[in-house]
Formats: sequence, C-alpha cells, structure tokens
Amino acid sequence: MTDDVRELLEVALRGEPPMGLDRAGVIADGKRRLRRRRQAAVGGVTLAVAFAVFGAAAISGGAFGLRPEQVGPAAPPPSTSSSVDPGAPAAAPAPVSTVTQSPVAPSTSPGTRAPEMEYPDYSTFATSMREMAKKWPAEIFTKTSYEGAYEWNTKGPDGWMKATLHTKLGNRLLTVRMYYTGEFSHSTACQQQPSCYTRVQDRTPLRVTRTEERPTIVQVVADRPDGRTVEVTETIGEGSGWRFDQVLGDDLLISIAVGAGPRG
Repeated sequence: MTDDVRELLEVALRGEPPMGLDRAGVIADGKRRLRRRRQAAVGGVTLAVAFAVFGAAAISGGAFGLRPEQVGPAAPPPSTSSSVDPGAPAAAPAPVSTVTQSPVAPSTSPGTRAPEMEYPDYSTFATSMREMAKKWPAEIFTKTSYEGAYEWNTKGPDGWMKATLHTKLGNRLLTVRMYYTGEFSHSTACQQQPSCYTRVQDRTPLRVTRTEERPTIVQVVADRPDGRTVEVTETIGEGSGWRFDQVLGDDLLISIAVGAGPRG
C-alpha cells in the first residue's frame, strides 16, 4: 500500500466507528482520485500554454481591431546621460570654397561718365530760354528778358536754373536741373505712379509726372542721347503769392527738357 492510499484511508475513516472494509475497493477508489488530481494539474498547464499561443496569434493577425503595424515594441527609457569620449578628436570643419571673381571693367559710355559737366553760361542759356519763351502763354509777363530772374548753380556734380513765371493770378516756379545720366539715381519709367506717362521725342526717352492734388506739381525727366539728363519742374515756391495750377503746358516743359542748354 502506497503512502497516498494510506493517507486517503486515514482521512476517510477518521472519526468513523470500526467496520468491515472492502480492502480492494478502498484501494481502487484511492487510485481513481489520484489520477483525477494529476489530470487536473496537467490540464491547467495546457490551458495556460493555449492562451499564450492564441494571444500572440490574435495580435499578429489583426484581432481586436489592431493592425500589425500599430503594435510596436516598447520604447526604451529615455537616456539621462550622454556618453562622450573626451579623447575623441573633434570633427574637422568643412572646407570653404573660394570663388575668384574677375574685376568688372568700368563703363566708358558717355551716358554714365564724362570728365566734366559743361554748364551753359548766362548768355547761352538766356538766349535759349528767350527763344522758348516766345511760345509761352501770353499771361506770363516777361518773355524776352530774364535779367535777375534765374541763376545757375554749378557747385557739385549737377547744375540747375530757377526762374519765376509772373502771371496776374500768381507766380509759378520753374526749375531746370542738368546732370550726367549715370551720376544720380533716376528713372524715365512711370513705375506704377499715378498721373504719369512716357514718351520718346527727338530720340530722347522721357517721363511726365504730375500730382493729383493742388498745388499742381509737374515734372519732366529726360535722358538725352548726349549722355545728359534734364529734369524740368513747374511748382510753387516758399511764402505766398503763388499760383496752384499749371501755367506751362506739358509740350513746353518737354521742349525745355529736350532742347534747353548745351547739346552734343
């Protein structure tokens, strides 16, 4: 009789009065109970293995609404220290490419550089202005003599004339400025300016601009083919007694820009 059978007999007969026992029946019953206990233990292990296999298959196969690519490995914990080898050599800087540019030859065009401005003297410009004044409106008082009414300023790279146009309704100020075309920044294009138009007259591109509000200011900028630029402006001066509307027409202002002063 094994120890297991003996233990079962002691448990079954504990507290019972002595009686006649079927020795063979008791032994057989004990063996049956022992087999059931072993089968239960083996069945539990098998069920655990089955759950593990099914769980892996369900995740990899897309069970529970999850696609395989949505399930990834756990991220490693963030590193709290960086390991840098103090003895490692520093990375060499990237080589800097050098580009050698050829020097740009200076322009020798007369439109961008000339040795010296030839300003018209008093008599030359007075004669030119008197000829033009014959075409001016009759309301301008003096048309043949401008003694003391204008002056040339030749200090610096440009020169200009200022003349006062006298009328019964007030005076207007006429300014004529001349310089070499490449000397100052300017443009003969309108560049989206309001009340502006362009023209080419006597091979001279020019721009005419006027203000939209009073007092009216009109300006003509012309690039002459001889390399000179002329700006003609009719406006008002300082103080009172000035007329706010234009006196000289655009064609007269253009003729001054194109033809006044020295040429060639």
